[in-house]
Amino acid sequence: MNACLNHNAVPFIEQLEKDPAYAEYAAKLRYNYEHQITHDGKPKPLKKDIFKRLKDWLKAVG
Repeated sequence: MNACLNHNAVPFIEQLEKDPAYAEYAAKLRYNYEHQITHDGKPKPLKKDIFKRLKDWLKAVG
């Protein structure tokens, strides 16, 4: 699952920032959290329900 970081991640990010070995990774996580992108830096995936998919498919076919 590829989801955005929520407010529960902040304490963990703060702990990582204190450790020099993880500071660079913590900075990336902090940036991703503040800009509401996923933990790995990819854009948030669009979720389409089955009806939206069917409608899009019918438009493409028809």
